[in-house]
Amino acid sequence: MGDSATANFGSLEIGAKKPSSASFVDFHFLGTNDYDARILCGGNSSGSIGKGDFTFYGGRYVFIGDSFEFRNPIYCQNSISAEGSVKAVTSANIWAPNDASNVHVWFYGTGGNASRGVIYAGKDGYIRLTDKEYDALFSVSSVPVKIAMEVAYLCCARQGDILDLKKSQILDEGILIQQSKTAVSQIKAWTVRLSKAITLADSLPLNSGMVSLYVIHQQSGSRYTRDAFNAQWMKAKKLAAEKFPELEFNFTFHDLKAKGISDLEGTLHEKQEISGHKNASQTARYNRKISIVPVVGGQ
Repeated sequence: MGDSATANFGSLEIGAKKPSSASFVDFHFLGTNDYDARILCGGNSSGSIGKGDFTFYGGRYVFIGDSFEFRNPIYCQNSISAEGSVKAVTSANIWAPNDASNVHVWFYGTGGNASRGVIYAGKDGYIRLTDKEYDALFSVSSVPVKIAMEVAYLCCARQGDILDLKKSQILDEGILIQQSKTAVSQIKAWTVRLSKAITLADSLPLNSGMVSLYVIHQQSGSRYTRDAFNAQWMKAKKLAAEKFPELEFNFTFHDLKAKGISDLEGTLHEKQEISGHKNASQTARYNRKISIVPVVGGQ
């Protein structure tokens, strides 16, 4: 085959067009091995066109090109290393070996010898954000971010519900929060830490003659938009990364709620009730009374 001998519709077929044990192409380099690399078609359990079992044998694979595309899910038995970046357009799924195991995503420095941090998801499904990262980020955050962090963690609340939080929801018993996602209303009972976080809101500046309905508000008294708050959140994460280079701050604001649920004491059923999630038996939809539930550290 060659440039002048191969038709523009030419093809190469390997193996007989009848049942066989395997078809393969061997590549030789050293001259002392049966093969140094091999491409093998070892079967076709489905019997369909283009559904054969394709195996590459080699010590190292190098793909050179602008992109590398998988049309279907891939399975890696050992590990995958990326020196640049790995992008997931829709989602990136990391599977535990079994339902009783935990999942870790490790981050390493140059040479891969020292770990710079880890995102840990236990078998209950929640990402573990450690107290060390939380405290470091909290220490460099602005007052609005500090308040929001504490309410998200202690009350297991979502960002939107926190930004919507009004002063009228601050009750003697605790903080009244109706989750926008589940429509479950709860009074988050006071603890010293939660009370201290809400008291921080008194230090938020207001323009002369202005008042605000919101616990976390801008100087004009208006509610923080998602974009305006996230700008401060990202600024805090950047400051934390500069001040604490030994730590990783790759978590999202929503992970604060996951940390709160993970840190709660009790059974999964008790965690679901405190967090406002509807449990499997759907008992929450029949509970017409607004329950007073404890927050982290107040049980």
